[in-house]
Amino acid sequence: MDLFLIKLFVVINVLSVGVLFYLLRLSRKRYSLLKRMEAMRNRIARDLHDDIGATLSSISFYCEAITRRIHANKIDEGLKVLDKMGVQSREMIENMNDIVWMVNPKNDKMDRLFERLEDYGKSLFTSQGINFIFYADPQLLSSTFAMDIRKDFYLLCKEALNNAAKYAQCSTVELLIKKKGKELITIIRDDGMGFVLNEDTSGNGLLNMQVRANHIGGKLVIDTKSGQGTAISFVSSYPPNW
Repeated sequence: MDLFLIKLFVVINVLSVGVLFYLLRLSRKRYSLLKRMEAMRNRIARDLHDDIGATLSSISFYCEAITRRIHANKIDEGLKVLDKMGVQSREMIENMNDIVWMVNPKNDKMDRLFERLEDYGKSLFTSQGINFIFYADPQLLSSTFAMDIRKDFYLLCKEALNNAAKYAQCSTVELLIKKKGKELITIIRDDGMGFVLNEDTSGNGLLNMQVRANHIGGKLVIDTKSGQGTAISFVSSYPPNW
């Protein structure tokens, strides 16, 4: 009987230690998640502050410029400044809509992300007479992205699409998102004029995409040649180790 009690005591202690380690590990994961969410909230707050502050400052500057031109009876120049003010205001509204969409937990699943990317691409290119092709691997539809990952992934793709619309002078743009083995592969390519990749072309757009790729833990590759179009590839692990 004494031997049985000793064995029972040992088993209970082993189980207690196991449960303790499990709870400790769970607590560390929860703490890590909370820290990650806090960092994301702070980043969103900074983005909102910077976007709104910069836009309001610009609008104030534009208003002063318009007033000076009206007083100088330069109405046409004033109208041009007013157009610029309208463009910047609409860009701020679009950025605000993006942020509101990203923080909504209803949009965690990748099918919602793909739907938004497809709608954005169609809206962007149809008005310019550019054919837009979108493909998302059906295997990915039920997957989920954390809020901060969804933000960087969406904005990376959006930046690449915008660059194609502004500079490529193309007839077709493709956005392909697929799973291959243990990799998630995203490709944005066009049949446009291409460009020579050097320091002069590494402006904020390309730099921002690289920074976002690094945040997600993936690799960004830009393949372009003058007159032969551009392909931007983003490769990360799958399931995502984010």
